[in-house]
Amino acid sequence: MSSDWQDTEYEDRQALSLRQLEALAEASDLQSHTRNHPILPSCPSTLASGEILGSADDLERLIGARPRGFAYPNGDYSERDIELVRAAGYECAFTVEPGYNSADTDHYRLKRVLIADDAGETELVACASGAYAILARIIRRVLRLQSP
Repeated sequence: MSSDWQDTEYEDRQALSLRQLEALAEASDLQSHTRNHPILPSCPSTLASGEILGSADDLERLIGARPRGFAYPNGDYSERDIELVRAAGYECAFTVEPGYNSADTDHYRLKRVLIADDAGETELVACASGAYAILARIIRRVLRLQSP
């Protein structure tokens, strides 16, 4: 894997500032997502491990709290990455696989409720509450019944 992404200069800042992190930490529960957002399965093990463990160390140093959860960048992960996340001391990890979790869901393969970036408040509430998924199932069922 090329390391060009590590040295890329961006016109706009691509991460939160320390002040923004501190403000968010006062009102929410911050978790980890790697240091530089690489596609973990494409990384050598030492780089992937450093990204996963280093991001936890960075957050703890910056906001004074050790993250318990990890989100795989772009949702990409492998069995190796799951083991690295577990070994780094995280209690759980999030994929981008849509759906809901049950008591039997693997804590290192947690699903998410997908909400569009441009969702308004009503759509956010409908999706997060599960109402959107219920309505979508009902509509699909009705449409199947109406089709010839």
